[in-house]
Amino acid sequence: MQKSPSFDASKHASLFDKLSDLERKIFRIENNYFGGLFNYDLDQSNVAQIIEDTGIYVATDFLNLNAVAAILGETNNLHWSLNENGNFTVRTSHQSFNSFVLAQSRTAFRFITNPQVLELLSHQLGSTFRLMGARAYESRFRTDGILTENNCFHTDIETDPSEFCDSVGIIVYLSDVDDAEFQYIVGSHRWGLKCTGNAEQDHILENEHAADIKPVFGKRGTVIFFHNRGLHRAKPTSHPGTRQSLLFQINRGAQTGSPILVDTSFLADLDRRAEMLLGFGEPPQIKIWPPTGPESLSPAVDNKAKDTIEHFCQTYRRHLRTDERIIAAEARADAFEQLADQLRAKFEARARQAEEKLKAAEERADELEKLQKSSKRRFWF
Repeated sequence: MQKSPSFDASKHASLFDKLSDLERKIFRIENNYFGGLFNYDLDQSNVAQIIEDTGIYVATDFLNLNAVAAILGETNNLHWSLNENGNFTVRTSHQSFNSFVLAQSRTAFRFITNPQVLELLSHQLGSTFRLMGARAYESRFRTDGILTENNCFHTDIETDPSEFCDSVGIIVYLSDVDDAEFQYIVGSHRWGLKCTGNAEQDHILENEHAADIKPVFGKRGTVIFFHNRGLHRAKPTSHPGTRQSLLFQINRGAQTGSPILVDTSFLADLDRRAEMLLGFGEPPQIKIWPPTGPESLSPAVDNKAKDTIEHFCQTYRRHLRTDERIIAAEARADAFEQLADQLRAKFEARARQAEEKLKAAEERADELEKLQKSSKRRFWF
């Protein structure tokens, strides 16, 4: 593995001046867009062969620490709140995750569209592939002994097995992992399984395949490439703690993706494979996973969820009381308006009566005036 080169135009000014505009653009793209992510280069064909043989390849300290810090900053450390516009983080009893990390993190976008990664996917999945999921996770270790689906060996593919590698998973450690690590049963991608996992099955696997269970400890920046049909899990632990990571799932085929959100400012200078990965012009066939709702929150075991929900309820009740006062004031205003309408109608009716009486009096006066004039004429003769 070789150290990733980075071109510095200031050190080669005379050479840089002789380049064409297109060559300068290529240098800028490679240096500014793709440079600075990785600590070394991968031998993609060798990595693909190892994944084909064993189901997993671990690139220790592959992503540099500046990139790791950038991803955490760009995703706001998976900050979670209720009803906050622009917040993509979902919370469950044991995890917080963001399924739209490509709408927030330019660095995560640069990672998954990097030529090194795309070349590896081409070796592994062939000429067509599609991003099925891109999520940032914060996993909270459960200390109550309750196992989640992620703590049991499972596969990430629920379709029938294919003779080809049909899906690749990529996990990026964003925190140091020395407990509750990712585990993979080497060679299990060839068993043709599709399962969600359970504790009873784990007991059998741990007894019969203990030598094949590969634990992946590592510093932040460690990247795991694995065949999604292989059995894997987050090892159960009784110790409190958290683990932050990125997960990408890429499927074979151009229409095997799920809907994604991308910041359009990230889309400059994409090559054909990156456009294909992101699903340009192709409708997705897979729904966003996993499904969540209010029932996913577990305030009984999640203090932050409990505190946030209580604060939300207090705020709601305060607004409700305000709304009730507003509603009562509006009701009183409506009553006053109705009373005003009634009084207005009475005044208008009395005004009409007065006008009618005035009109009758004027008519009577006119008649009297005519009668008076008529009497004077009679006396004159």
